[in-house]
Amino acid sequence: MRKIIRMLVTAGALCLPGAVNADGLTFRLGIGGAGTFLDFELGSTRRARGHEPRRVWVPGHYEERVRCVEIPGRWREEWVPAQVRVVHIGRHARTEIVRPGHMRRVWEPPRTVCESERVWVPGYWRLEHGGHRR
Repeated sequence: MRKIIRMLVTAGALCLPGAVNADGLTFRLGIGGAGTFLDFELGSTRRARGHEPRRVWVPGHYEERVRCVEIPGRWREEWVPAQVRVVHIGRHARTEIVRPGHMRRVWEPPRTVCESERVWVPGYWRLEHGGHRR
């Protein structure tokens, strides 16, 4: 018990010089299941006049948003048409296949596609801090 009284006197002596300038002083002493605790709180418990946060209504509006999507690279197959030539023999013409048509694999590298969209943002309340109200 003497330890607690010494602790209270010491803490009070330390807090008194600061308590003169403080708006509020909170002092708690408790004995519980976890033991004895001592808690001090010095400082302002209220805000300075004119510095309260104000609620301001921000009306709904449209925003232009850009969304970019990464498309991975891939292989695709494409048809290569046959190469032909026309051979003229007298009054007749004959078409010869120089190279037959075939499928070919082509690599498409990765790319980024950006799309813009117009989005409605509903109105909301916002807190403004600081500044003086008049």
